[in-house]
Amino acid sequence: MKKLIILLSCTAFFFSCERIKTQFADESPALVELNGEKLYFSDIQSLLPDGLNSEDSVLYVNNYIKKWVVRNLMYEKANKNVSNLGEIDKMVADYRRSLLIFRYQQELVEQKVKDPTSEEIQAYYDQNAEHFKLKSPLIKGLFIKLPKNAPKTNELKIWIAARNDKSLEKIEKYCYQNAVSYEYFGDTWVLLDDLLKKMPAGSEVMLQKRLVEREDSDFLYLLDIHDYKAINTTAPLEFAKDEIKTILQKTAKTKYINDFEDELYKKALKKGIIDNKK
Repeated sequence: MKKLIILLSCTAFFFSCERIKTQFADESPALVELNGEKLYFSDIQSLLPDGLNSEDSVLYVNNYIKKWVVRNLMYEKANKNVSNLGEIDKMVADYRRSLLIFRYQQELVEQKVKDPTSEEIQAYYDQNAEHFKLKSPLIKGLFIKLPKNAPKTNELKIWIAARNDKSLEKIEKYCYQNAVSYEYFGDTWVLLDDLLKKMPAGSEVMLQKRLVEREDSDFLYLLDIHDYKAINTTAPLEFAKDEIKTILQKTAKTKYINDFEDELYKKALKKGIIDNKK
């Protein structure tokens, strides 16, 4: 005979989320019991969204309880009525075996496969540079977004044009006081498309080393291009480095696992533990 006991009463609606957490902490009784299987608040606690009021907190818990009960009831029904349980057991066993092998392989490569060195990344780049063509322009420079009524913008443009350390200090101080947004990427390549998304809709930029000015009803946008790389040119190493690192890691991991499996097979043959029936 099925036995269902729900221990969460409606009085819980008067408890805040934090009081619920305290009430059902650690050594709390089960929230619900079905045929000897129990669900505790600790099983739900990490799933409970932050910021819920008392009624929403209890509603969330009650909904979870209902789903838990229904899932277990459905499992009982399925266990009694689904045919070919042996086939399902085999699938579960195969999945467990695959999961264990995958986890073991992960641990092996974490322990044995090292990250590629800078020299290896450089060598791969030199040998395969033609495969790293840019699909979007890259630029170096700085980007500033200002209110249209910001003071001394003409002086700011003079400092931007100077492009030296002293002027950069003045720009940073000015932007700290006046700018809505300030980004300096004079030493790092960034995608031009990412910068255009921050400018007025429809903005286009010619790839030249110059100051680009755009504005809308509220803001002035200044994009100073120090250097650029056009579409279909070879990506700089620093921009392609992460992709190359991923390629080399994947290649090294695949090779290590293949070599490990081959060695495992050879050892088994040598020990005579493989009974080949063909």
